[in-house]
Amino acid sequence: MPDPEMRSRRRRHHAKPDRHDPVADPGDPADPDGPRPKGGAERRSQAERTAETTAKLLDATAECLSDLGYARSSTTEICKRAGVSRGAMLHHFPSKAVLVAAACEHIFDRRVDEFRVAIEQVPAGGDRIGAAIDITWEMFKSDTFAAWFELVTAGRTDADLRPHVALVAAGMLETMRDMWNELFEPPDADDPAVTQLYQSVPTFLFAILDGLATTRMTGMPGADAEAERVLALVKLAAQELRNDLPPDLPSEETPT
Repeated sequence: MPDPEMRSRRRRHHAKPDRHDPVADPGDPADPDGPRPKGGAERRSQAERTAETTAKLLDATAECLSDLGYARSSTTEICKRAGVSRGAMLHHFPSKAVLVAAACEHIFDRRVDEFRVAIEQVPAGGDRIGAAIDITWEMFKSDTFAAWFELVTAGRTDADLRPHVALVAAGMLETMRDMWNELFEPPDADDPAVTQLYQSVPTFLFAILDGLATTRMTGMPGADAEAERVLALVKLAAQELRNDLPPDLPSEETPT
């Protein structure tokens, strides 16, 4: 997973108030995360209420990005879908740019957890490289990528949003590298070029999947079939890379 300090910096990196989607603060309530339960209802801690409010906002934001696109995903619509007041939103996310970037990171982290669960189901001695590529491709075909694509496109011309996009992108790539090294232990090679090549595999895979997913979003006829052919070639290349690495590289098979 990404370094905790980098994740902390991404969370603290706030853009200026969003000039494209100004939000008038109606006055922050005493408790921006909602009223406390009354009577015999179980009392939740402030941290629990905050986590629930934040999750609602992030989920609603990702949904809006996928359904409406960045430009039409107003903070008013996001708050409506989340069932959260605008004052509460501003309490946690001071601008639209901060909110949408956090939402993409939030959903990506969820997909990473799902990836880990799925890859653990591959039996010992199975094709873990092929499985890893297939599982990751499913992530790129999901609404998660649609939301991310909206963010990247908007960030190209939005100076407030661009630094947030860059931080999330760096975190995503770092996570993919960490998972690659965790699943397929790096070689103990004397040749630095071999190590560098091995460490470039996640970047290579990310670029391939990103391009295939973008083409698929255009609705181009035959995009899915073409993607399957390209991915078959990628799997072959990945296997050949591992076969060509020094013999002291641990095997994928678990000793019995």
